[in-house]
Amino acid sequence: IKNRNNKKIMDLVQKKYFQNFPLEIENFKPNHIEKIEKLETLVLNVTENCNFRCKYCLYGDAYNHLGFRKHTHKKMNFNIAKKAIDHFFKYCIKKNPTIGLFGGEPLLEYNLIENIINYININYSNTKVIYQISTNASLLTKDMINLFSKNNVLLDISIDGPSNIHDKYRVDINGKKTLTKVLSKIRMIKNDFPSYFKSHTRFNITHNFSESFNDLITFFSDNSDLFPLNKLRLNTLVENEKFYNEEKEEDNQKYIEKYTNQTLKKIFNNHKLEKSSISHKRLSYQEEFVYKFITKDLSRIHNLINKKKIINKKVHPNGCCVPGRTSLYVSTSGIYHYCSRVNSSKSTVIGNIDDGIMVSKVNKLLRKYEKISLSNCKNCWAVNFCGLCFAVCYDGFKLSEELKDKKCITYRKYLFRNLIVYCELMEKDKTILEYSYDN
Repeated sequence: IKNRNNKKIMDLVQKKYFQNFPLEIENFKPNHIEKIEKLETLVLNVTENCNFRCKYCLYGDAYNHLGFRKHTHKKMNFNIAKKAIDHFFKYCIKKNPTIGLFGGEPLLEYNLIENIINYININYSNTKVIYQISTNASLLTKDMINLFSKNNVLLDISIDGPSNIHDKYRVDINGKKTLTKVLSKIRMIKNDFPSYFKSHTRFNITHNFSESFNDLITFFSDNSDLFPLNKLRLNTLVENEKFYNEEKEEDNQKYIEKYTNQTLKKIFNNHKLEKSSISHKRLSYQEEFVYKFITKDLSRIHNLINKKKIINKKVHPNGCCVPGRTSLYVSTSGIYHYCSRVNSSKSTVIGNIDDGIMVSKVNKLLRKYEKISLSNCKNCWAVNFCGLCFAVCYDGFKLSEELKDKKCITYRKYLFRNLIVYCELMEKDKTILEYSYDN
């Protein structure tokens, strides 16, 4: 089936099934700029400091070639935070906006976070703010969780699996292992704040597929009381040859493929037996883990195909937002940058807390992206599926056409593989991607 579907997808690509020519890639329209600052999300970079030195951190040595900042002792003061918050609420259009507190390790500036929450409670009491903190968890205390539980603070905790994986990459500032401490903090939340743990904690896994996927899912399965599947998010490392082992990655891909086939076979058999939705009790935790993550991108393909969005005559420029339109990222010094996913350099500045958004800067960025993208996008078979944006083609100093071309090639290969798997699933059961497993 796999070889047949490989040929089938290749035929569809060659026959331009996924394209509807003549295809028009929409430019960013003037009203995209005119309607700027209809804000929904504020991200405050409260500190550039961190008590960890994760090997794959964008601000560490591994990504020097991308020009990202280094760990520094820069931190946001309360006056800057207040100005950014006041500007945000002046243009905020949501009754329940999101405010992200970012680092570094944001809990190093817990006093500032507490002051921010109290300031908003007093001055913007009519809004129900959703706070979001991404943390390594090592500094968490019961007093902190007590404050967070009363103020709708979502905790995104980073944990990468067993010691042979987590402690290989996630070490503290002195190079020491961190898993034991992180697990103790997670158990503290679960035991002492069970309701908060259930409703407001999530876990981010950053996985290098040169590491054992079997070890990864075994760890989370063995600790399933701490890690319900609906709380997990699996991310992959930003491409870097320092972490890549071709032989190990190929072995892992074979393992994942074997486990995937085993899991899907069990799902199909269950479906035949029940003639309805599948009870998650029939699947092991490991099988649900695999199903959850292999179908994440397949579900997006399924939705696009079913909604016939793969035959649009007009396509928005990939997965790009308009910086400053709905989301605002603020550096420790009060400078607005166009995204939290790129280096905070002069080339990414779009304003500041005193002058607001500089529309000319946003417009310049959009036109630059159009210049390096639109001609290639028009002739790309994957354009209707594409979610690439500014961040992936930013080389640390500027938008790079060369880097974008490399990312496009990588994405097309990834999409091609997913389309083959998608065909296999649909041939066996057209409703398979509609199943959900909730813990």
